[in-house]
Parts: sequence; C-alpha cells; structure tokens
Amino acid sequence: MIGTLRVLLVEDSENDAMLLLRELRRGGYKPLSSQRVYTPEDMEEALRAADARDEPFQVVISDYYMPRFSAPDALRLLRELGYDVPFIVVSGKIGEDAAVETMKAGANDYLTKENMSRLCPAIERELREAEVRRERERAEKALGRSEDRFRRLVEQIPAVTYVQEPIDSDTPKAITYMSPQYEAMLGYPAETEMLDEEHWLRVLHPDDRERVLAEELRTDETGEPYRIEYRLIARGGRVVWVRDEATLVRDEEGNSLYWLGVQYDITEQKRTEEEFRKSEERFRATFEQAAVGIVQVGLDGEWLRFNDKFCDIVGYEREELGAVSVFELVSPEDFERDFGRGVRMLAGELSDYTEEKLIVGKGRRRVWINLTVSLVHDDSGEPRYFIAVAEEIGKRKQAEEERQRTQEQLRQSEERFKVLAQEVVEGIVLSENGRIIDANRSLTEMFGYDLGELVGKDAIVLTPPEHREMVRRRISDEDTRPYESMGLKRDGTVFPIEIRPRHLPYSGRRIRVTSVIDLTERKHQEEALRQSEALYRTVVEQAEENIFLVDAKSRRVLDANDALLRSLGYTDDELQEMTLYDIVAHDQKSIDLNIGRIMEEGHRSLGERQYRRKDGSLADVEVNVSAVPYNGERAMCVVAHDVTQRKRAERMLEEIREAERNRLARELHDSTLQDIVYALQEIQVMQVVSRDDRDQALEDTADALKRSVEGLRGAIFELRLKETLDRSLVSSLENLVDLNRRMARGRYELDLVVEDDFPARLPGKTGQELTRLVQEALTN
Repeated sequence: MIGTLRVLLVEDSENDAMLLLRELRRGGYKPLSSQRVYTPEDMEEALRAADARDEPFQVVISDYYMPRFSAPDALRLLRELGYDVPFIVVSGKIGEDAAVETMKAGANDYLTKENMSRLCPAIERELREAEVRRERERAEKALGRSEDRFRRLVEQIPAVTYVQEPIDSDTPKAITYMSPQYEAMLGYPAETEMLDEEHWLRVLHPDDRERVLAEELRTDETGEPYRIEYRLIARGGRVVWVRDEATLVRDEEGNSLYWLGVQYDITEQKRTEEEFRKSEERFRATFEQAAVGIVQVGLDGEWLRFNDKFCDIVGYEREELGAVSVFELVSPEDFERDFGRGVRMLAGELSDYTEEKLIVGKGRRRVWINLTVSLVHDDSGEPRYFIAVAEEIGKRKQAEEERQRTQEQLRQSEERFKVLAQEVVEGIVLSENGRIIDANRSLTEMFGYDLGELVGKDAIVLTPPEHREMVRRRISDEDTRPYESMGLKRDGTVFPIEIRPRHLPYSGRRIRVTSVIDLTERKHQEEALRQSEALYRTVVEQAEENIFLVDAKSRRVLDANDALLRSLGYTDDELQEMTLYDIVAHDQKSIDLNIGRIMEEGHRSLGERQYRRKDGSLADVEVNVSAVPYNGERAMCVVAHDVTQRKRAERMLEEIREAERNRLARELHDSTLQDIVYALQEIQVMQVVSRDDRDQALEDTADALKRSVEGLRGAIFELRLKETLDRSLVSSLENLVDLNRRMARGRYELDLVVEDDFPARLPGKTGQELTRLVQEALTN
C-alpha cells in the first residue's frame, strides 16, 4: 500500500472512471475520496467543496475529449482557480500535436487508456514533485520574511551596513548593498555608493587614502577581518570620522561569498578625544609652569608628581627630591597632626584643608608656605591620590612682621597723625580742595611714593584714568559713603582698594580725610574661598557618606548630597521640604536635646541613630554633627555613616551566641549537674548508714560536691543571664540573690529589700544594666 489519495476525476464516462479507480487500487493507492465531474461548473464546485472540508484534492485525472469539456479547459480552469496540484491526462488515442500542446499548457503527464500501467508511477512521481515545489515555496516565503526582518533591523541601527563583493568574484569590490544611514552620515544617497564605483575613492580623505587602501589590499589577500578608522568628506565639505569593520563571509566549503561591513560615525568621539588631549596638555603646562608648587602624592605616601616650582621652594633638584620621602619635609611638631588629617580625609571626615606652616627644605632649612591639600577621587568616588598646592610666603611673613612694626611706629609718630591713628590703621590721605596736604606711611608704602612726592599733588593721581571721573564726582559732591575703586601705584601697578572718606576739622580748616584699604589680599582670599567652596561641594557630592545641612532653628533640611538621597530614597526637592523630625526615628525631645548640645559644644558624636527611609524602613547610622556658619546663620553639618548591614550582622551573631549559651546551659543542667547531685545524694546516704558519723573523707567529698553544684548553678545562671535580664528588674535581682545565698552556704547573709513604690519596669535597658552591675559586684 503506497498510501491514501484524494482524486478528482474529470470524466464523462462512469465506466472509465471506475476503471481508473480500480487501477489506482491495483497500484497500491487507497482513494479516501474521489469525485467525478464532466462540466466546468461541477469541477469548480467540487474543488471549492473539498477546500471547505479541508480535504483538498491531491491529483486531477482528466479525459481529453468530453461533450461539454476538454482536458485543456479543465487544466486552464484549475490554474485560474490557483490550484497547484498534479494534472494528468488519461484518454484514448489523440494526435501527437494535441498531446504536446497539453503538456506545454502545464499538464504534468499524458497517458493513453491502453497504457494504464503507467498511471500509478506517474501519480507517485508528480505527488513527490508537488511536495518539493510546496517545500520550496515555503522556504522562499520564510527567506523573504527573514530578509525583511534583517533589512528592518539593519536600517534601524545607528550605523551604516554594507555588502561588498570579494576580490575573486565576477564583479570584484562592487558594493551590492548600502543601508540608508549612509545618506544621513554623508549626505549622499546610498545608491550612489552602489552605482558609482569611484564614489568611495572620491570621498576618502586624501591624507588617509594610502593607509586605507594598503589595509584593504592586505585583508583582501589574507581574508582577515578589516578594521580601520579614517576620514570621509561629506556633502558640503564636512569631515566625518568613521570606524570601518568588515568580515569576509564564506560558505560551508570555505569559498568567499561577500564582505559584510559596518561603518560607525565616530566624529564626536574623535572630537572628545582631541579635546581631552588638549585639556591634558593644558593641565600639564599649567602644572609645570605654575607660579606655585604643585605635588601629587599617592595614598601610600609616595611621590607621584611635582613641578619645578615646588623643587625651588624646598631647594632640591628634581632628581634629589624624588629620592626624599614626603614625610622628611614635614616638621616634627606637625607630623602627627598632618598624618591624622590624611586619615580623616581618606575616611571622608575632611574634604580639604589650608594652612600656613613651616616645612623642612634641603639642608634642614625651614620654609614658610601656604599649603592647601585635597583628596582626588575617581568617577566612582574612590580616592586616587592627594594633591597639594604650596605657595612660598616667607617674604609675605616678613612683610607682615614689617607692617606690624610700621603700624606700631605710626601709632607713636608725629602729633598730626594722632587723631587719624585713632580712626584707622590703613593708608590715610588728607586733602583740601582735591590737593594732598599729608599722608601716613602706610599710604606712601601702599602706592610706592615718598611723602614729599605726594604733598601738593591732586589726589586723583592715585587713581587710574578710567576711574578718575567717578572719584572726582564723589569728591565734588562731598560724598562720604565708602566705595571700592582701583589704585594706581607709582610703578603703574593697578590694584583694588576700598575708599572711606570723611570730613574733619584740621588746624582750623575743614579737610577731607580718606582711609584707603588695599583689597588685594582680601580679593585673593575671596577667590580662594570661592574655589574652596567649589572644591568642598565637589567632595561632598562625591562622598559615599550621607552628608546634609540642617537649619538649627527651623530644623529644615538645607542641602544634602547624593549619597543621602540614595540611602533614604528621596529626591532633592522632597528632602528640602522635610525637617530633621521627619528623618530621625527618635522622639522630638531627644532630637531637641542633642541640637542644644551641638550648638553649645560646636561638635558632637551622637553614636548610633536610626533614620526613616521613604519606603518606611529604618536605616541604622553612626552620626557626627558639627555647628557651621551658613549664610550668616548657624547650621548643622550632619555626617551619617550607614551601619545597617553591620547592625544586621551583629544581631545575627548575638542570636547565634545566645543559642550556643542556652545549649551549653541545658547540657550542664541536664547532664553534668544531675550527675554531681546524684553523687552527692549517694554520699549523703553513705553518711546516714555509716557507723562513724564523723567520717572526714565523706564530709570533705560532700562539701566539694556541694561547691561544684553551686558553681555549676552559677555558671548556668551566667549562661542564661540574657534570659534573666529580659525579665523585670525585681525578678532578675531575686534570682540573682537566691543563687548567691545558696552559694554562700551560711558564710554571709543576703537580703533583697524592694520598696512598695519601686517601679515594675525601668525605661530602656536601665534594668538590665543595673542587674549586670549587681551580678559583677557579688561575683567580685
């Protein structure tokens, strides 16, 4: 049996149809369904009915001549209705031309009714070929869908995808596919690259052409992956950097099929790299050419980098300084303090510091410097190295000392300056009608003049030209409000000053007395403060510790770093609408008490506290708080170290220890203690039945066993102390006194007296601590 078969017979003769079915059965087929038709209408209806039953015909067998129908007509109708099933003509004798035309029209085979033995082999062959055709159609449809998905994927990725013929193909190096992203990247239609073979060479940057073509030649010869970065000239002349990566695709036999490549636009990456390189060069130039000493020191205290200016400050050649330890430059009296600061910076407790100090230079020479030290972190917040800026201030220190001496001499100078010395200690100039009549030494030194050079001159000479109109107006208006301007030294140096004018009587005349303050140092300090604040904010924002500022009066959160936002789960806007009471999971009285102490003492370590997270859970933290100035008011800087994980681990460890103590207590009580009690009871029985009531050995043994019993009970009590401490204070003390009374064995008396008004429970862990103290006192 070959198999079942659904067959449509186009035959007007019922007898011939029966003969056909009999031949099919003889050939091994079992016709599941068969239908005979002999008109176009019947044939179309039969085909549609079979489809409706989901039982389409597998083969059509048709007679050639019928009164109202013919094999060519049946074949044409079958194909018009869209059926691709084998069509076999079985008829009497017809002309050879008619048979050929039928086969050309699409019939799969032609048999004569005298040669029916070929019917079943023909059907078997055609069914097999029909199945092959269906499989091929399914594969082609699946391939088409796959190609569509691949094309959609390729055309959506942010890169140009292309396919290129290999060097050994009929069209070597021809581009057979270029994704639409090519036009977005270069401004040229993708088809240009495929149709114009010279297009790629024209847009290739001339400076890159030689190395790109060399790499292309090499990979064509070796078949290795093609990877290179080069420049292309886009429409309009714009230069585009691309990274071109291609792989040679081969078939199963290893024959080259095509190059599959991807081009990435890396112009922005190249621009960023170039900017970074220039930034590195600027930093290197700044580092090496800075007018101050700059050093980088590793976390292990080893030199990483230092500039020539720092070598000049300490008096070492560069090679000499590299062989000197960093710590050799620290004054002995500052070593412990400086080391502690480094530890605090690594712990996140200190962001940076600035101070004037003495360091040890070459030959043990002491050098005054203004030192600023900070800790540099990487992008993840981990510390990388220390950076320090050192400015030699030896001359300034001498100048300060000289200025102090000058001020003291000025205070004791001529009588004409006494009234002025009581008002100011800075530069002072006396003028009448705009002319200088006198000045103090501070002013002459400030501007670099001798007093004789200034007397009689217009006071406006002390101001650069661009500020003179404003100064004249103030003098003419007799304006006495303080204001800032610029001073002009004798050598042409311009520097910032503050002018405080007033009118005073002098030798019977009304003169203008002007106090001039050199703002150079203050401006430097303001700039340094601005930089310090910026550095502080950067360090705080990068710190892993939870850091935030709180208004001491309103308790509102003023500012917080990202670590606190992540730890508690709030946004910055949400946190600034909250107060300390919303965050700290303790009563308000406790919070207010701590704030009062912090404001009074300036700094306080609060130990372990609990903060509320946004999701309602609690975070365990160790808190240190300092009172700091903030916008003219006092605020609190809170540093909260998250110890939630550590607390959880401690609780788990304590539970394990408690379980082990309970296990030991049970074993001692249920085993060892019971054995000793039984032994003691045996000895006591022996004492009763013994004739000698004063058997000293039995007495000593009994006493020793009693002491062992009491000792074990004490040990069991110690092991179960936590369970005892969980009771009320009175209950715990009663158990403790009872145990010690038994252990005393009459050597002393213990009494526990509890007043009627004594509270049943004490707050917190007070009762447990008192019980521990009593137990230690009785033990010792």
